[in-house]
Amino acid sequence: MIQKLARTLIFIRFYPPFVFNTNFTLFFITVQQKFFAYLKNLWNYKIRVLKRNFTYKNRGFSEKM
Repeated sequence: MIQKLARTLIFIRFYPPFVFNTNFTLFFITVQQKFFAYLKNLWNYKIRVLKRNFTYKNRGFSEKM
């Protein structure tokens, strides 16, 4: 009896409530995906801007040479 209680407590401890509520789980997963997609887009945009600035600087430098 005590072992079973401890096992359930550990299960609840390591599986947060959204595991039991499927709707909330789906919502959480979608929010996570959107957040990571947003971060990825931000990163790609930063890289694009850096590349553009770098190429412009290099072009100007080569023209001066």
